[in-house]
Amino acid sequence: MSRRRSLPVNLAALLVLAGLVLLLRLPTLPQSVIDWDESVYLLMARSMLQGHAPYTVIWDHKPPGLYLLFVLAQLLFGQTILAMRLLAVMVVTATSFLLWLYGHAALGSRAIGALAALFYLLFSMRNGGLASNAEIMWAPFTVAAFLLLRARTGAPLTIQPGRRLTFLAIGLLMGVAIQIKTLAGVELLALLALIAAAPWLSRRHGQPAPVRPAMAAAGLVMLGALAPALLAVGAFMRAGHLAEYLYANVTANLIYARSAPPLTLASVLQALWIQIGSTWLLWISALAALPLAWLVRRRQPRVAVEVAVLGVWLMAALAAILLAGRLFPHHFLQALPPLSLLAAAVIAQAARLDNPRPRRWQALLVALLVVIGLARPLVGPARQSVAELQALARRTPRVELLVGVADYLRQRMAPDDYLYVADGQPILYFLTGAAIPTRYVLPVWLNNDLAPMAGIDPQAELDRIMAQRPRYVVLAEEPPRGPPFMAHLQRYLVDDYVLERTIQGIMLYRLKS
Repeated sequence: MSRRRSLPVNLAALLVLAGLVLLLRLPTLPQSVIDWDESVYLLMARSMLQGHAPYTVIWDHKPPGLYLLFVLAQLLFGQTILAMRLLAVMVVTATSFLLWLYGHAALGSRAIGALAALFYLLFSMRNGGLASNAEIMWAPFTVAAFLLLRARTGAPLTIQPGRRLTFLAIGLLMGVAIQIKTLAGVELLALLALIAAAPWLSRRHGQPAPVRPAMAAAGLVMLGALAPALLAVGAFMRAGHLAEYLYANVTANLIYARSAPPLTLASVLQALWIQIGSTWLLWISALAALPLAWLVRRRQPRVAVEVAVLGVWLMAALAAILLAGRLFPHHFLQALPPLSLLAAAVIAQAARLDNPRPRRWQALLVALLVVIGLARPLVGPARQSVAELQALARRTPRVELLVGVADYLRQRMAPDDYLYVADGQPILYFLTGAAIPTRYVLPVWLNNDLAPMAGIDPQAELDRIMAQRPRYVVLAEEPPRGPPFMAHLQRYLVDDYVLERTIQGIMLYRLKS
């Protein structure tokens, strides 16, 4: 199909995908909290819009590119919770659309692209993907980088001289992804490995295989990948906050990694088994990729090469998940783009395999398998979206608990009063607009074993917080009693505060007059 004819097709695909993502994520739009971490990202972005450098008035240990995306969302949609939700809609739509393009440009099949896009937009709603987690934020950049590599090198990964801007752009995309979360760097290594393997693949297919263009391409990718990091370092150095940047991005993460419990084979297999159980269609299809590539290696060598490329990408993503040291469900979102493409490629190829049965029955059987695999992830969200639309039509919006708590507090606080969320959702700081007495807004950085990562003495930080006389202190109904921090806090509450009200398990302590 010519470029002129493909433009309206791609535009139509983008609109359809955007509509599906928005519809299926509709119930999330009014939700204040889906995940703890996203509240910190939103607060960090708000502080940046107020003129503060990252890590200075709100502390976290992610790269600054993540917060810049939240800044962009608030500039586009206002300083609201909705801006964060629409950001998730935008990045999932972008990733799905890029997977659609990958199917056509790299794999030569719109069917593969459509399946991969559908898989991603549906299964990204699992594993914590409904929240604005970092794993869905950097996905468009890594998918774009792999797409650019495959669209420009062709089969079998031929590195042509004169493609300098292409490889520089690939590196820049990966550099941006790394500035959203450092673990994207493992996928950069996969890209470099594929470029290094290009001469060998070309020789196997009887084509010229010069090594120098591949070396130059790898160098340009590395140069592009370093550029965003150097830009960040330069910006923080100029602002006088390089120490804060280095501590949050290097020291804190090293401490965090060292404090992770050791992974065991049993824990890894259990986590994988949970993943296979929740997305069995993708994993079973991906596991069939190796025998499929072996079957078609002679008649369809390009298919075998493309399956191998996607396999390398998937293995890199899984390695990054293991390197994280903690097998949280949202970490597995990193593997979803290559997994979606690999599953789509295997399913599409399975429908076309030579078989004694009539081809139409074979295709029908594969289609039935796909429908069964997608029924559960599609029907549940669709039903919730319909219920949300009906509630909007009846004009009976639900008032969330945290929104109600924030309204209660806002009516009883002066603009310059401090609020301290000692154990609860830090999104209350955003909803109330109250002054925040600490950089460490996520409670586990003070009242949990994560305090060493933040590099602070929790009890000394609590003394500094309470010296500012917060108007209200928020606690869960049954906060943890074990850490010395909580015992220290209880002394302050007994001496200086009164329990004013408990709202559905949220305890509000007011400063005594």
